[in-house]
Amino acid sequence: MGDRPHDGPGLTVREGRPDDAPFVVGLGATAFARFGDYGPIMREFLASPEVASFIAEAAGERVGFALVEAPSAHPGFADLVAIAVDSRHRRAGVGKALLSRVIAALEERSEASLFVLTVADDNDPAITLFRSLGFEMIPGVLGRYAGGQTSRRMARYVLPGPL
Repeated sequence: MGDRPHDGPGLTVREGRPDDAPFVVGLGATAFARFGDYGPIMREFLASPEVASFIAEAAGERVGFALVEAPSAHPGFADLVAIAVDSRHRRAGVGKALLSRVIAALEERSEASLFVLTVADDNDPAITLFRSLGFEMIPGVLGRYAGGQTSRRMARYVLPGPL
Protein backbone atom coordinates (compact mmCIF):
# COMPACT_ATOMS: atom_id res chain seq x y z
CA MET A 1 0.00 0.00 0.00
CA GLY A 2 1.34 3.40 -0.89
CA ASP A 3 0.46 6.83 0.39
CA ARG A 4 -3.18 7.68 -0.09
CA PRO A 5 -4.81 11.11 0.00
CA HIS A 6 -7.74 11.33 2.40
CA ASP A 7 -10.17 13.89 3.73
CA GLY A 8 -8.86 17.40 3.40
CA PRO A 9 -6.35 19.16 1.21
CA GLY A 10 -2.83 17.85 1.55
CA LEU A 11 -3.78 15.13 4.05
CA THR A 12 -2.24 11.73 3.41
CA VAL A 13 -2.06 8.56 5.45
CA ARG A 14 0.85 6.19 4.97
CA GLU A 15 2.31 3.15 6.63
CA GLY A 16 4.62 3.98 9.49
CA ARG A 17 8.40 3.70 9.30
CA PRO A 18 11.05 3.28 12.01
CA ASP A 19 11.89 7.00 11.84
CA ASP A 20 8.29 7.79 12.91
CA ALA A 21 8.89 6.26 16.37
CA PRO A 22 9.86 9.50 18.18
CA PHE A 23 6.74 11.22 16.81
CA VAL A 24 4.45 8.33 17.85
CA VAL A 25 5.99 8.05 21.31
CA GLY A 26 5.86 11.81 21.89
CA LEU A 27 2.32 12.35 20.65
CA GLY A 28 1.11 9.20 22.42
CA ALA A 29 2.64 10.31 25.72
CA THR A 30 0.98 13.73 25.38
CA ALA A 31 -2.40 12.54 24.08
CA PHE A 32 -2.78 9.78 26.69
CA ALA A 33 -1.16 11.57 29.67
CA ARG A 34 -4.37 11.50 31.72
CA PHE A 35 -4.27 7.68 31.62
CA GLY A 36 -0.71 7.32 32.92
CA ASP A 37 2.82 7.20 31.51
CA TYR A 38 2.28 6.11 27.90
CA GLY A 39 5.81 6.66 26.58
CA PRO A 40 6.95 3.12 27.51
CA ILE A 41 3.65 1.65 26.29
CA MET A 42 4.05 3.37 22.90
CA ARG A 43 7.63 2.05 22.60
CA GLU A 44 6.42 -1.47 23.43
CA PHE A 45 3.70 -1.29 20.78
CA LEU A 46 6.19 -0.06 18.17
CA ALA A 47 8.64 -2.86 19.05
CA SER A 48 6.04 -5.54 18.39
CA PRO A 49 6.12 -7.17 14.94
CA GLU A 50 2.35 -7.67 15.26
CA VAL A 51 1.59 -3.93 15.49
CA ALA A 52 1.27 -1.92 12.29
CA SER A 53 1.51 1.85 12.38
CA PHE A 54 -0.16 4.41 10.15
CA ILE A 55 0.91 8.04 10.01
CA ALA A 56 -1.21 11.00 8.92
CA GLU A 57 0.60 13.93 7.33
CA ALA A 58 -0.65 17.37 6.37
CA ALA A 59 1.55 19.68 4.35
CA GLY A 60 4.52 17.36 4.97
CA GLU A 61 4.08 17.44 8.76
CA ARG A 62 3.12 14.40 10.86
CA VAL A 63 -0.21 15.17 12.51
CA GLY A 64 -1.51 11.84 13.82
CA PHE A 65 -1.04 8.11 14.06
CA ALA A 66 -2.91 4.85 14.51
CA LEU A 67 -1.47 1.59 15.84
CA VAL A 68 -3.19 -1.71 15.07
CA GLU A 69 -2.31 -5.05 16.58
CA ALA A 70 -3.14 -8.11 14.48
CA PRO A 71 -1.88 -11.12 16.45
CA SER A 72 -0.75 -13.97 14.22
CA ALA A 73 -2.14 -16.41 16.80
CA HIS A 74 -5.62 -14.97 16.18
CA PRO A 75 -6.22 -14.56 12.44
CA GLY A 76 -9.26 -12.44 11.70
CA PHE A 77 -8.78 -10.29 14.80
CA ALA A 78 -7.41 -6.74 14.95
CA ASP A 79 -7.19 -4.29 17.84
CA LEU A 80 -6.80 -0.53 17.44
CA VAL A 81 -4.40 -0.16 20.36
CA ALA A 82 -3.84 3.58 19.92
CA ILE A 83 -4.97 6.49 17.78
CA ALA A 84 -4.02 10.11 18.36
CA VAL A 85 -4.16 13.41 16.51
CA ASP A 86 -2.04 16.45 17.33
CA SER A 87 -4.27 18.95 19.19
CA ARG A 88 -3.68 21.61 16.50
CA HIS A 89 -5.22 19.31 13.86
CA ARG A 90 -8.23 17.88 15.67
CA ARG A 91 -11.68 18.17 14.14
CA ALA A 92 -10.15 18.38 10.66
CA GLY A 93 -10.79 14.80 9.49
CA VAL A 94 -7.39 13.39 10.52
CA GLY A 95 -8.79 10.74 12.89
CA LYS A 96 -11.38 9.66 10.33
CA ALA A 97 -8.72 9.46 7.60
CA LEU A 98 -6.46 7.34 9.82
CA LEU A 99 -9.24 4.97 10.79
CA SER A 100 -10.50 4.75 7.20
CA ARG A 101 -7.00 3.76 6.06
CA VAL A 102 -6.78 1.08 8.76
CA ILE A 103 -10.17 -0.31 7.71
CA ALA A 104 -9.03 -0.32 4.05
CA ALA A 105 -5.90 -2.27 5.06
CA LEU A 106 -8.06 -4.82 6.88
CA GLU A 107 -10.31 -5.11 3.82
CA GLU A 108 -7.24 -6.23 1.86
CA ARG A 109 -6.97 -9.36 4.01
CA SER A 110 -8.37 -12.60 2.66
CA GLU A 111 -10.60 -13.19 5.68
CA ALA A 112 -13.13 -11.16 7.61
CA SER A 113 -11.81 -9.35 10.67
CA LEU A 114 -13.29 -8.52 14.01
CA PHE A 115 -11.89 -5.04 14.64
CA VAL A 116 -12.01 -3.87 18.26
CA LEU A 117 -10.86 -0.85 20.24
CA THR A 118 -10.91 0.57 23.74
CA VAL A 119 -12.17 4.09 24.38
CA ALA A 120 -12.49 6.21 27.49
CA ASP A 121 -16.12 6.28 28.59
CA ASP A 122 -16.03 10.10 28.69
CA ASN A 123 -14.40 10.62 25.26
CA ASP A 124 -17.53 11.63 23.36
CA PRO A 125 -15.72 12.97 20.25
CA ALA A 126 -13.86 9.65 19.80
CA ILE A 127 -17.01 7.60 20.41
CA THR A 128 -18.83 9.69 17.79
CA LEU A 129 -15.98 9.14 15.31
CA PHE A 130 -15.89 5.40 15.92
CA ARG A 131 -19.67 5.09 15.57
CA SER A 132 -19.54 7.04 12.28
CA LEU A 133 -17.28 4.31 10.91
CA GLY A 134 -19.48 1.42 12.00
CA PHE A 135 -18.21 0.59 15.49
CA GLU A 136 -20.75 -0.36 18.15
CA MET A 137 -20.40 -0.55 21.92
CA ILE A 138 -19.96 -4.04 23.28
CA PRO A 139 -22.69 -4.21 25.94
CA GLY A 140 -21.61 -4.62 29.52
CA VAL A 141 -17.88 -4.44 28.85
CA LEU A 142 -16.22 -1.95 31.18
CA GLY A 143 -12.57 -1.62 32.01
CA ARG A 144 -10.24 0.82 33.70
CA TYR A 145 -7.15 2.66 32.56
CA ALA A 146 -4.15 2.85 34.89
CA GLY A 147 -5.33 6.31 36.00
CA GLY A 148 -8.69 4.88 37.08
CA GLN A 149 -10.77 6.18 34.15
CA THR A 150 -13.59 3.94 32.93
CA SER A 151 -13.14 2.47 29.46
CA ARG A 152 -15.47 0.73 27.04
CA ARG A 153 -14.86 -1.67 24.18
CA MET A 154 -16.28 -1.11 20.71
CA ALA A 155 -16.20 -3.45 17.72
CA ARG A 156 -17.13 -3.85 14.09
CA TYR A 157 -16.62 -6.45 11.41
CA VAL A 158 -14.47 -5.72 8.39
CA LEU A 159 -15.14 -7.88 5.35
CA PRO A 160 -12.60 -8.52 2.61
CA GLY A 161 -12.97 -6.10 -0.27
CA PRO A 162 -13.40 -7.16 -3.91
CA LEU A 163 -10.38 -8.85 -5.42
